[in-house]
Amino acid sequence: MLSDWANNKEGRLSGLIISNVYGPFGHPYYNSVIATFCHQLACGETPKIDVDGDLKLIYVGDLVDEIIKLIRNNDNSHEQIIPYTAEVKVSEILALLQYYRISYQDKGEIPVLHNDFEHKLFNTYRCYMDVANYNDRY
Repeated sequence: MLSDWANNKEGRLSGLIISNVYGPFGHPYYNSVIATFCHQLACGETPKIDVDGDLKLIYVGDLVDEIIKLIRNNDNSHEQIIPYTAEVKVSEILALLQYYRISYQDKGEIPVLHNDFEHKLFNTYRCYMDVANYNDRY
């Protein structure tokens, strides 16, 4: 309907098809499995994997960059597939987040980050830590 409207009224429309979005401040149990796992691990809970599938992911900052490009290019494609930036198994994500929990939150050490995805995943994890009450809890 929106595409028909844009065609009939000479309007502009960018319809986006987006993979799983992750990044800081997502809502646990709602936005993504990554938000849920980060929240659970940061709070000392034990995450559970229901289905260990491959996830096609895009970091929220990368998604914003793609949207800005479309705006600047005056996009009117009606259906634009935004490319994902990582494809990772749920179990691999959980293993990395558990590593961040142990190395960074428990031991106070900066974890070894091997690539851009791990860097962005680590920054996502850090935002779920309750630093204001850290000393009271540990």
